[in-house]
Amino acid sequence: MNDFQQQYALWDKFLEIWPASRLPSMTLDEYSKAGSTDSFTYWIEARLGELGSIWGGSAFKFGVFSRRSTEPRVSNAKLSYSDSHGWYSSLGSTAEEAFEKVRGYIVQVANWATNGNLEAIDNFKHLGRAYKWKIAFHYQNRQNRQNPVIVPVFSKKMLANYLGEPVSQSMVTLQKAALARSPTDMGILEYGPQIWAAPNASQTTSAAVSTDEEDASGPESTGTSSHTPAACFNRIYYGPPGTGKTYTLMQLLERDYTPQSGDPQPRHTFVTFHQSYGYEEFVEGLRPVLNSGDKAGSVEYEIRPGAFKELCDRARRSPKQRFAMVIDEINRGNISKIFGELITLIEPDKREGARNVLTVRLPYSGDPFSVPANVDIIGTMNTADRSLALLDTALRRRFDFVPLLPDTRTAKILEDPYSAPLAELVVPTKVGNIDVRAMLERINQRIEALYDRDHCIGHAYFTVLADVSDGAERFKKLADIFRKRIVPLLEEYFFEDWRKIRLVLGDNQKSDGAHQFITERDDHEQALSSLFGNNHGLDSYSTKRHYCLQPSAFSNPDAYIRIYNPAFDRQPSGG
Repeated sequence: MNDFQQQYALWDKFLEIWPASRLPSMTLDEYSKAGSTDSFTYWIEARLGELGSIWGGSAFKFGVFSRRSTEPRVSNAKLSYSDSHGWYSSLGSTAEEAFEKVRGYIVQVANWATNGNLEAIDNFKHLGRAYKWKIAFHYQNRQNRQNPVIVPVFSKKMLANYLGEPVSQSMVTLQKAALARSPTDMGILEYGPQIWAAPNASQTTSAAVSTDEEDASGPESTGTSSHTPAACFNRIYYGPPGTGKTYTLMQLLERDYTPQSGDPQPRHTFVTFHQSYGYEEFVEGLRPVLNSGDKAGSVEYEIRPGAFKELCDRARRSPKQRFAMVIDEINRGNISKIFGELITLIEPDKREGARNVLTVRLPYSGDPFSVPANVDIIGTMNTADRSLALLDTALRRRFDFVPLLPDTRTAKILEDPYSAPLAELVVPTKVGNIDVRAMLERINQRIEALYDRDHCIGHAYFTVLADVSDGAERFKKLADIFRKRIVPLLEEYFFEDWRKIRLVLGDNQKSDGAHQFITERDDHEQALSSLFGNNHGLDSYSTKRHYCLQPSAFSNPDAYIRIYNPAFDRQPSGG
């Protein structure tokens, strides 16, 4: 089921829960109750937010509402408050009186919508413009989904911009003109985003509701979406493997892009770039579809939006919320192939509403397209990947780059609970404690000297040790990490140059061969003679040396301690 099928199903669910026949008996708590995701107002504003947005302004647009705040408010000639509700003073002296009138207004609008009487709705002055048209849209006759009378855009400015008409036109005139332009093969929900995507439309997006609503400004917000989002950003977190790039990303998504309670639509999309990933998956392209009506099972092709275009469409319908396009392994894809003409459109000053906004016509669908200002693009990049050089040229100017390096600090920073994850992390053994932080720090110093900083080893490889409390089990876990992850990674970095791997692990400084992970055979001359005879004429320094991985070292605590402390003096009193 695609996004629009889900939206049509959500529309049906709303009408099953809130049929027009239920509205006359609706209670105040059913209409508006703070914290409820089932109230009528929550459905209209939040749960149906993707089917025509009325986000923004204040909760007074509902006439009467349940207050989230318990802070006392002083009533005046325009606005009235009780401990539990707020309402327009003109509606009555109590919340209950106000609701009686508001409920009657909603019933009237729903009836007019069912009968297609748009002029009566437009002339009705007792509900805010966006609110009453949002109600009318959802209660228009279900048959009108095939022949609708209202489009899911409730801002005169947006409609006028799309049509190229003056905003002084009546809402009825604008609605009918917009419907006249609707493609015959496009559903009403699919058509709405096309209106929002009109060039320069986003310049009015952030104020689409507030400038059209008579009651849009008020002291109590309807939710977190009532404020204008911060400026968009394009950012890449980069660093060696194991430095917490994915973890940092998950923390960011949880903090800034979590859907509001009851909102079925995710506010981020996650993709992973690879060599075969292309424009068709990211922006739009032709996709094969099996013709179910053809007994021969023939294949047809249809134009489908890609991950980024779908996210932009969702973001455009909810302009007050932030959305994120998350790209893992961004440097592993062919950037120019994947982004295409969007490589310019993603720049902040080229976004919708920006001073240098750009719009392009997509090659497959022919639709005009620009990137909304409330879409952030966040990538991760492993600097050990050898395709890094290609990325710098393509994206360096358009992205901020945030380094995430191995964290071997000795003490935590109070403001950052995730800092210094290896501080005071030790592995107790029978000969003494293994200082994990000091060990990793020395390993990375040697890697940086022999290779570069981009190929250091991340702290995340070792943070799992903190989850193991028992000394023997923690040492076993450390040995497992070295055997299965650290040594194979070093083999990849140095292309099986065992001499350098020995240097990184300090094996060349360990006088006792039992402490060495990689041993170097000292019978090289004898080996050459046995292979080629006494008169082989080979220089032992010009032939490959013999190195051998020593499994017993992985279970020897001295092997780890002497990585960073070659002169370690055993302390039998250890754990």
